[in-house]
Amino acid sequence: MPSSRPRIQLLLPDTTRAAFGALAAAQGRPLATVIAELLHEMEPQIISLAKLTEHAKAGRTGQMKQALRHMMGDALAEAMTANQPELFVKGKRK
Repeated sequence: MPSSRPRIQLLLPDTTRAAFGALAAAQGRPLATVIAELLHEMEPQIISLAKLTEHAKAGRTGQMKQALRHMMGDALAEAMTANQPELFVKGKRK
């Protein structure tokens, strides 16, 4: 049965391919699967970058700044919860 997901061809620099290859080997998973999953995980950031670029091209600096603040806030929140999850779980404070 053919896949419902369209295929694309990528030309990667040798160093990038080696980095993905090392990650795939360490995980014991196919290279294409590792790359596809990483790109899928980055989808929200890619969407935000597209919006940011559209605002910049249209000269909408206010909306551009708002989109950038949103991206930065999301990234900061993610970093904080990943590094100190106990601060964000009720009843786990010291």
